[in-house]
Order: sequence, then structure tokens, then C-alpha cells
Amino acid sequence: MPVARVSPTSYTGYLPHSSVSVRQARAQLAAALYERDVLSSLVDDAVLILSEFVTNALRHARALNSGMIRVSWELSGEGLLRIEVTDGGGTTRPSTKPYSMSVSAHAGRGLEIVDRLADRWGSQREEGGDEYTVWAELAVRARHAGRRMRPDRGGSGGPTTATVTALPSAPANPAEPSAPEPPEQPTASAPQRPAEQPAAAVIHLLPTYPQR
Repeated sequence: MPVARVSPTSYTGYLPHSSVSVRQARAQLAAALYERDVLSSLVDDAVLILSEFVTNALRHARALNSGMIRVSWELSGEGLLRIEVTDGGGTTRPSTKPYSMSVSAHAGRGLEIVDRLADRWGSQREEGGDEYTVWAELAVRARHAGRRMRPDRGGSGGPTTATVTALPSAPANPAEPSAPEPPEQPTASAPQRPAEQPAAAVIHLLPTYPQR
């Protein structure tokens, strides 16, 4: 299945030389990558790399002349993420050779996590000053094109997936109520013949004879 291209982005900011900057840097990078639908597992890797860079700059290096450290990242449309943290330099330099030391060790500035997660990483001293930059590159990719999209936080018209809940269906053969029987119609009866009156008795009178 083809992989969706990511939307390029870049950021450069200055954060205090203080432990609060670790949480702030992590939150900003995670938000930028999630808005571009980068896979969450790759977001976690990128955030861990940045967290390790900032933590080591605070523990083992000085701040810039401004009292800050510089944090930047750039994500190309092809999915290459480059992370950089610049500080005022310190007494040690990170080593890019493989090792298995504690992440809090001073030697190599405790970059074991970066060595495991990044595709490439290194460090360089900026020309004309004491600024020192550590960088890492990590290939990231977006979710597949057929994924469920997050609601666009900026309100612009990205597609969203609606969830439809099916209503329970009616039984296949519902019992139909029997139709009420029509009221019984009175049966038309034949007209009754009037009761026959008893026939009048005919009495035959005998003839009368004249009296003598």
C-alpha cells in the first residue's frame, strides 16, 4: 500500500538553560509531527532523541551567550527529519562510536539512546565561536493513505471519518397480531307469519217450531 508523503516543516527556537526546556522541547516536536500524521512510534523515537540532546546540553555544556540553548528541526517532504541542539560548548564531546554505557555517563555525553534510534548522528563546532551542535537524522513516514484522519486542529478541510452506530434491526418475521374479527352481523330472518287466530266455531241453529 503506498505511503502518504509528509508535509514539510521546520522550527528554530531558543529555550532556557533549565530543566523545564526538556519538557517544552518534547511537547513542541511531538505536536508538529502529530499534526503531519507521522506514525506514533516514530514520533516517540524523535522525541527521545531530542530529549537526550537537550538533557545532555543542560548537564554537560554551557549556555549560549544569551543564556539559552538553540533547538531546531527540519522535516522534508520525503520524510527525513533532522534534529539539532546547539549549546555553548563543554569539556567533553559526544562520541559517535557504538557503545553500551549508561545514558547519564559523562564519557560520550550519554548518547546511547541516540546511537540506537537515529539513522545518522554527529556533532560539530560552529565556526568562529564556542557554539557546539549535536544533530541526528531519522527517516519518518506518515500513516497509510487509507488511515482514519484526525480532526484538523486548524479547522481546515481535512477529511474526517464519521462513526455510524447501527440501530437494532426488527425481527425477521415479527409476529403479526391477528386482525380483529368483524362483529357478527345479525342474520336476516324470514318474516314471521302472524299467528293464526283460531277459526271461529260455526254453530248451526236448529229451526224453531211455533208454540201450540
